[in-house]
Amino acid sequence: MGAVLAMMRLLGLLGLLMLAACGNDGLSSGALRGVWSSTFGQNAAPPNLRESLTPEAIARFSGPLLFVEVFGSGIQAGLTPGPRNGAVQQWNTQDGASLSLIGGVVTASRALGDDLISADVSDVVAALRRGAKRGVRVHRYLTHENSLEIRAFKCDYTQAGRETAQTLAGSFAARRVDESCFDSGGLRIDNSYWIDGSGVVRKSRQWLSPLVGYVLIERLKD
Repeated sequence: MGAVLAMMRLLGLLGLLMLAACGNDGLSSGALRGVWSSTFGQNAAPPNLRESLTPEAIARFSGPLLFVEVFGSGIQAGLTPGPRNGAVQQWNTQDGASLSLIGGVVTASRALGDDLISADVSDVVAALRRGAKRGVRVHRYLTHENSLEIRAFKCDYTQAGRETAQTLAGSFAARRVDESCFDSGGLRIDNSYWIDGSGVVRKSRQWLSPLVGYVLIERLKD
């Protein structure tokens, strides 16, 4: 029951952005409408933003845009830039959910129900930028007793080579890096990053937390 309630909290708190066309002007910030709902998983399906986020609509959108999808639940969101703190860029839905990234790697989340409070990911960024083969990532979570739980992962990195990657904005030539990590309890996480020719993580599959699991992140527009 606790897991069910936690998942309902995730479904009820995750901010979704419904993108709708604004006539010949295409998509604009005024076309983003936030949706909060506690009925997802009971009698309503999460909206499918893939139907509205066409390459043409993305090209007409005014400003940077991320697309995020939670694997398993099918929940999707569009995020636009929020505050920046040094190298850390926060991306927000209009409902208050957010992801914070550094070099394309998630370092925090908010309003997802089982949030990543913070993460040390400097070794991950080094592996993506400079080809390091091993590193450590440290995740911090709040327990039900409001104490801090720390999980340290030892990670190996594989330069998987070059391939054509696909996002909602179209295809691009990518260098893929795979990340395989274990913590002391034997939990394994496997992340992948697709990096374009300018060094931007244009697409990734990243693990956030035991409840949320993996998310797909696509950087659709800079």
